Amino acid sequence: MRRTILAALLLLAAVSSVAAEALPSCEQVLADANKSRAHKIQAALLYYHGKQMGKRCVKVDYVKAITMLNEAGDASDAASLVKDLSSKANSGNPMAINALEKLERLGLVKKVRVE
Repeated sequence: MRRTILAALLLLAAVSSVAAEALPSCEQVLADANKSRAHKIQAALLYYHGKQMGKRCVKVDYVKAITMLNEAGDASDAASLVKDLSSKANSGNPMAINALEKLERLGLVKKVRVE
């Protein structure tokens, strides 16, 4: 029984290590943003959340994220993030409020009412 548990733990550690190595670094995600539509979307989501696999690695930039999604032609994800950003702004998040105002000035969103 002990050998089975030990073998399972070793296998789990090996798989976790390989999975972590397969994941590109935040720097690599951002560097690859212009390689393809999928890369641009991945970089945009990284900017929106500011972290990858729970590790903070880039400063959150809502405007850049939504701009990149629009450039990638991903209107659905962009609209979803604008809705989430509006919710954050309505909760009083000053960074979200400023981002919505800037997106409005850029013409990427219609007038958004912050309550």
